[in-house]
This record gives sequence, structure tokens and C-alpha cells, in this order.
Amino acid sequence: MLATAAEKGWCARDASDAIAALNMQAWTLGAFIGPLLGAALTQLLGFRRASSALGVALVLAPLPMLMLPVRARARNAWGGARRRGRAMLLEEALMRNVAADVWLAEGEDPPLPPPLESFSKPRADQLHMQRPPRLDHAGTLT
Repeated sequence: MLATAAEKGWCARDASDAIAALNMQAWTLGAFIGPLLGAALTQLLGFRRASSALGVALVLAPLPMLMLPVRARARNAWGGARRRGRAMLLEEALMRNVAADVWLAEGEDPPLPPPLESFSKPRADQLHMQRPPRLDHAGTLT
């Protein structure tokens, strides 16, 4: 449903809201109409035949869904590489933070990352690896 909505120009948030509303309406409609139809069938056919008719209806209900065309989701040229790359960057940042915490807990300074030639300013992930200033016994910054 989301792929079809995206083809029609809907944003994912609006499409998911519409799908959720449709789902809630279907459940509510079933909760109201189901007992009414069950009572009417039981009055007309009797309990045994009404139960059999409902069983047959439950078996036949999924058949229209099986006849719907199924489209394969179109993959973009990246093929999910962007998502994997982002996950790798987050994993590397987590490992750096954990390693720095371990070094600091052991009383050692974490090693500074090597300087990058392509960047004139330190990146945000390098800033947390720099050693903070400390006070010595005389009260001066080292």
C-alpha cells in the first residue's frame, strides 16, 4: 500500500495515516456487522448450517487476495548501501565511545585519531577523542 501511495505522490506519513485509518474502520465495521450477520444467519439457517456457512466463508475469503497482482518492490541504485553505511558509521562511533570510556576508567588517555589531510577542521567524531585539559597539583592547566 505504501508503494502505491508513493507512486500517487503521497508522502509516507500521510499514506501510513490513511492506511491506519482504513485498518481501524475495517476492524470496527467487522465488530459491528459480524454479530448482526451471524444472528441473521442463525435465525434463517439454524445453528449448524450457519456455522458451516461461516466456515466455508472463512475458507473462501482469502481467495480474492490471492488473485491480486503482486509487484516486486523497485530497488534503488544504492541497493540499501546507504543504510548499511550509516549502520557501520554508528557502530564505529559506538566502539570509539566504549573504548574511550574503558581507557578513561583505567586512568589512561585515549589515543588521538590520526589527522585527516582532507579536512582542515577536526570532525565532530574526533572532538570527543581529544584529551580534556586537567589541573595539576599546583592548579595550572596541563
